[in-house]
Amino acid sequence: MDFSRNGRPPSCALAMTLAAGVLTSGLVACAQPSALPQETTVPKPPSQASIEAEQNKAAAASDIAADAAAKVTPRLVDQGAYPELQAGPALTAPTLTNALAQLAKALRSQADTAPAAVEQAMELKLPPDSKGRRYGVKGALGQGGYELAVWKPYAKHPGHLIEVSVNPPGSCELTMDAVQAPLLSAGFRMTKPGFGDDHRIMFDKQAGQNLGVYIAVKTDNRNDPHCVSRVTFELEPIDG
Repeated sequence: MDFSRNGRPPSCALAMTLAAGVLTSGLVACAQPSALPQETTVPKPPSQASIEAEQNKAAAASDIAADAAAKVTPRLVDQGAYPELQAGPALTAPTLTNALAQLAKALRSQADTAPAAVEQAMELKLPPDSKGRRYGVKGALGQGGYELAVWKPYAKHPGHLIEVSVNPPGSCELTMDAVQAPLLSAGFRMTKPGFGDDHRIMFDKQAGQNLGVYIAVKTDNRNDPHCVSRVTFELEPIDG
């Protein structure tokens, strides 16, 4: 038998050579990029739900930032920041109730809400506070106290707000029956909110020149009111 120089039959050497060639070709083929086109993945557009979720996250972040800013930035109109009102006379409940009724009858225009006009209608002196921001007085009312204030809610407001508050709120020095009787007799309409925790009862009446007199009476319970803790007067354009 004819052997090669290394002592192996020629067929074995040839087989090893062929195997090495096949292995080398395979490695080269793996190293080369495929010429076939690769499949491209098209991103799906975001769903409406995911868009709304992101919008809600942004809105929540904005609300948190606004709340944080409000804690360090004082409001432009903050009644708690006003100077104290000057001391006024001690009043009885009938005297204050009568003064409220006289004011309601006198309000016909924004000029009637000015401090001097309110003084005349209620027959009470209303001096300015130490900064001239509010006019009014505070004093004793039976076993409690009262505050009567007149002020502009903002600089360009055409008139003034007028507010009488009783403290402590639950003292019941002013009763709903005593406050509402002269208003209803003067032609004011009474309305109550139908739901929520708003216990104000509203009275309104046309004052002329497309203006309405709006009186908000805060009570202990709008469905069964007995005690009044605050009465606010304001003139505003009539809706419609």
